[in-house]
Amino acid sequence: MEIIGKNHQAKKAWLLEIAQKIITKEPFLDEKSRKIIFEEISLLLRSEGFLELFDGKIYCEVELKDSKHNRLQRIDLLIEKDKEVIIIDYKSDDNTKEIPQIYLEQLRSYKSSVQLIYPQKQIKTAIFWLKNLKLNIVE
Repeated sequence: MEIIGKNHQAKKAWLLEIAQKIITKEPFLDEKSRKIIFEEISLLLRSEGFLELFDGKIYCEVELKDSKHNRLQRIDLLIEKDKEVIIIDYKSDDNTKEIPQIYLEQLRSYKSSVQLIYPQKQIKTAIFWLKNLKLNIVE
């Protein structure tokens, strides 16, 4: 996702080619898993929300200190726009109907830390479900 995020304006065919190369090199994946992952990436790149998702300044794997507990956090994707910042956490399960409380707490913690960096911007949080390629705006 980091490569896709940072290169979101590149041609989709190129992104698919890069994804295929990366997936092929992963020794822990069997052929069936490689095919499933590639199909999911293909669906993402063809989805209507793809360009909207990656519109703005893209920061991947952002490390911050938790503003309350002074511990390291890693935000999967942070998108900085003119008036807002969107924090996106990737999840590989498919709890799209009822988001687990631990995920909500994690996003609140991210939001609190990011608000200190961008006090003038609205901070939104979301979960991007990798399994079904859905984006849920949470807060």
